[in-house]
Amino acid sequence: MTIADNFAVFHEANPHVYVMFSKFTFEAINNGRKNFGARTVWEHMRWFTNIVAPDLMTTYKLNDHYIAYYSRLFMKDHPRYEGFYRVRGHGYVPRFRRKEKKESNTEWLA
Repeated sequence: MTIADNFAVFHEANPHVYVMFSKFTFEAINNGRKNFGARTVWEHMRWFTNIVAPDLMTTYKLNDHYIAYYSRLFMKDHPRYEGFYRVRGHGYVPRFRRKEKKESNTEWLA
């Protein structure tokens, strides 16, 4: 399987990761940032899930290889913020069928 395939499987199984990525991205936007580093958001997610709320996500690790996919997905889902993350390379934008939201422990993200 390719990294893109692995990302698709991970994203499908863990939609709350994208919710968290989006939440922290919007925090940066709402604090006046015109662009930002997706890796910084990713590392903040790691810190948050390991230090602040370790009981929320203990069944997996956040793979660095998925950062580019989440940043592209965010800008695809929020075209107003196209360019917020600087991307390079392959230009792959993940495509997913929208499913009904799964029950998950994400009320803390609201």
